[in-house]
Amino acid sequence: MLNEFLLYAALAGAVVYGSVCFVLKDKTISWVVSVVAGLAVIYFFFPDPKSAKTIGDIANNLTLLIQKGIYLIGWGVGSFLVSLVCGRRP
Repeated sequence: MLNEFLLYAALAGAVVYGSVCFVLKDKTISWVVSVVAGLAVIYFFFPDPKSAKTIGDIANNLTLLIQKGIYLIGWGVGSFLVSLVCGRRP
């Protein structure tokens, strides 16, 4: 499951970064748009942590935080890999 999660995050980051870089041909703007899009996905699509009443709730919140971090890492790796080929002139 973790491998698929990282793969989908990397693909999403690569698609966003690659499409912006393809249209605008600017790496800086592509990075900004990719980071903002990744944070927006985490903010809007991931559930919010609940107030912790037991140790199990704390563990659930910690797991959610780790998932968000892994998603951001995957998104960044996908964006980085596309940035290596984007904007190169033949």
